[in-house]
Amino acid sequence: MSASAHAPNIGITWYATHQPGCSIWSNGTLQNVLLLFYLLKSAGAGNIWLINGGDAGTLPPALRLAEPDLPLVRFAEVADQLDVLIEGGAQVQPEQAEAVHRRHGIVLAYRCGNDYIMDAERICFNLPSGSAFNGTVFDEIWTQPQHEKMCRSFWELALRAPVRIMPHIWSSRFIRQELANLARNEPDLSFGYSPNATGGKRVAVFEPNLNVVKTFLTPLLICEAAYRQAPQALQAVFITNTSGLTSHPSFQGFAAATDLYRDKKVTFEARYRIPMFLARFTDIVVSHQWENGLNYLYYDVLYGGYPLVHNSPYLRDVGYYYPDFDAEAGARALLTAVRQHDSRIDDYRQQADRLLSRVDIAHPDNQRSHMHRIHALLAARRGGL
Repeated sequence: MSASAHAPNIGITWYATHQPGCSIWSNGTLQNVLLLFYLLKSAGAGNIWLINGGDAGTLPPALRLAEPDLPLVRFAEVADQLDVLIEGGAQVQPEQAEAVHRRHGIVLAYRCGNDYIMDAERICFNLPSGSAFNGTVFDEIWTQPQHEKMCRSFWELALRAPVRIMPHIWSSRFIRQELANLARNEPDLSFGYSPNATGGKRVAVFEPNLNVVKTFLTPLLICEAAYRQAPQALQAVFITNTSGLTSHPSFQGFAAATDLYRDKKVTFEARYRIPMFLARFTDIVVSHQWENGLNYLYYDVLYGGYPLVHNSPYLRDVGYYYPDFDAEAGARALLTAVRQHDSRIDDYRQQADRLLSRVDIAHPDNQRSHMHRIHALLAARRGGL
């Protein structure tokens, strides 16, 4: 076995751009790619780079300040050193994959989103293409458990490569960075759940509303059902990521049908960085997903000890669970959080810490599963070399 197989050199693609609003909080894929970078770096990789496929030559200033040691390069700079090329934040081109394969290296696709749903929406509603299929030859497709049901056949047949289910990974590094920034700018702001003795809890909803897998509809129904049963339980409901949707007639009709709207208890807000909104405006988070049950939102909320009302079967024993699209069950879970959470804060934090430990990039099982798979694929491709 070659020396590089013991400590393989790895490149993970990244789309560097200086477009306004781009940050590590823009979407979960950016965090996922950087978390994979740090996991592999800690788990025994040789040299590891971010391969820039974007329209800017450097990382955005905020990210450079927060992560000053990230090695951003163009593919040509390291092509003759790569043992592993991972498609993460930017698309791998066929000729790049061919160059890695000529060196008896491997090319992986790291899929962090529900491409089946997103491509269906692009095709049906004439949205811009995601350019997922360009003829690149992959050795394996890596994804997380929440995408297996919908996406496995889609990827395996369209990309002509096997899918491997990998652990969902997380780290507190990004939320800690954000909290440090908040502390410098707003030293009196306190992050982390604390009992609210005044009347009613403040509920926040953070679904991005970018496609149908994570929308505000069920969380609003849950809050409405809870409010009809116990109006005094909810002080306010903040539905973020919706300020650009409020002019749609269907949105207006749906909102107007609720007592929360009629009683001026619900507001529709812009997009915010979640740590700030948790610290300033939130007692409880209500969430909903469709075939996307592992989200960094959940981990960040649990990190702060905030009650999480959710329908993720992967976190069934953590937070306040309700099944599927059942808003009445969600309302019961929400009212349980309102009435009982203050009496079980320590137990809840221990429960959350156990989960966060399991998904942390420093957990030996997570590091082992990723590096063992890389070594196995390299060994299979190189055979007796």
